[in-house]
Amino acid sequence: MKWKIIDIEKLLGKKIKKNILSVGFDVAEYSTGVCFLRTSETELYVDKFQIIEISRSKELTIIDKLELYLKELFKLRKTIKKINVSVIEDCHLQYFGRKPNVWTVKILSRFETLVWAIFRKYTDYSYFKQAQHARLAIGFKSRRKKKIEKTIKNNRKKKETVKLQVKNWLKKQFKLNIEKDDLADAFVLALNGLLC
Repeated sequence: MKWKIIDIEKLLGKKIKKNILSVGFDVAEYSTGVCFLRTSETELYVDKFQIIEISRSKELTIIDKLELYLKELFKLRKTIKKINVSVIEDCHLQYFGRKPNVWTVKILSRFETLVWAIFRKYTDYSYFKQAQHARLAIGFKSRRKKKIEKTIKNNRKKKETVKLQVKNWLKKQFKLNIEKDDLADAFVLALNGLLC
């Protein structure tokens, strides 16, 4: 997929860096989305999308998961010579009812640190950014609080998730049809790395 930089700058109201590779990592325990966005003097294009998947087996310890994740990161790193900007999703503490989800924060922070450590020698500049801040930076505004309902295939009603809203927004604004949630936020994070 390709876009003219001038059109993207107009859409976002921000300047785009030229002649660089920006990689966005939407880090998750089982499925990490990775998006490689590259610019030339006049165009922005998706170099590639990739998913890093880890087994959901209940028998795996946290160390087992980290080992599997490392193995996949090393495979990905072998395909890369140089990254100009790396934007890694920063985890945050979410509250479900009255209890915070501490386990998720712990595991995600470990995975995020591994991403940074594995790619740091191949990257000019890396930083962590929360997904909601990355979305706001490109003009996406969530409708979460309005409790919008969406009909799904089997005619059940379910609350429209922020991830679905992001995918729909990318489809409308960028004509980009992304199936996996993790790849949508990876695109958003990589795009943040291109902003001046």
